[in-house]
Amino acid sequence: MELADLKGNIIGVIGDFSEAISEDIKVADYLKVKPEEALKIVNLDPNILTKSFQELSSSEKNKVVLAHKLNEKVIILNDFTKGMYQKDCRFYHNLFKKISSYKRKIILVSHDINFFLGLVDHLYVIKEDKIIYETTDLCDRALYQYCDQPNILKFVDLARDKGVKIDYYFEFNDLLKAIYRLKQ
Repeated sequence: MELADLKGNIIGVIGDFSEAISEDIKVADYLKVKPEEALKIVNLDPNILTKSFQELSSSEKNKVVLAHKLNEKVIILNDFTKGMYQKDCRFYHNLFKKISSYKRKIILVSHDINFFLGLVDHLYVIKEDKIIYETTDLCDRALYQYCDQPNILKFVDLARDKGVKIDYYFEFNDLLKAIYRLKQ
């Protein structure tokens, strides 16, 4: 099964996929086409060009891989959020949406379903190169027999089970506003 054949613009994949990059390679050698511009787009300092991959943190490695793949029609990233702060994740949410608007397909392979919230338009659970579950709705309860449910969705499900009429929200601040509106 080819990941590039999956349907959607920004796709979340829960499963295992790996891509090996030599640790000895320099970032400047890995980024051949307009490296300074590519690093600027992915929010990295151009001084990183002189380093090798083994000198980079896991989040820096992932950002360099993204910079390398910016011109590809299908961008596949594995565990992209590994080692990133929440602020970085929000930046990449917006960047991925912008990239996909240029007719690029982004496939994010991860077990961090929190990063997928409000971002992916298709989600696949893959095991041993077979799709075992597919959905376009991250609020689909059946999905969470294959992975952990994000706490924000767990909270809404618990509230609904108690009889509270509340919609699903993917952002904490939006959920707080909805709860506040219920009290009025």
